[in-house]
Amino acid sequence: MSHDQYFNENLTASADPAVYDFGVVLLTKFSSLGDRIYSKLEGHSPYKRLVNMRVSDDNVYLIGRIKTGQQPNSWDAWVYVADASSGNQLYEKFDRHTGW
Repeated sequence: MSHDQYFNENLTASADPAVYDFGVVLLTKFSSLGDRIYSKLEGHSPYKRLVNMRVSDDNVYLIGRIKTGQQPNSWDAWVYVADASSGNQLYEKFDRHTGW
């Protein structure tokens, strides 16, 4: 059963199913008892590729690559940081060969 069906939501409506393997993160926080606190759809872009994720007490870090051009080597670093308590985006950065 999909997230949207289970929780009676429509989060995936804003994402393109063709890029689910590369650019979509469904960020969900649960309480220690297993109750859902929030769910958010993040990073939905065919140009972003999630490679890793880290969680601290304060933040959630999505780490990956972003396509910056048409050449095969046109990939740069991408970092997305969300507040762990709310799931709200704090910032998003990518290199584009100009530095962070």
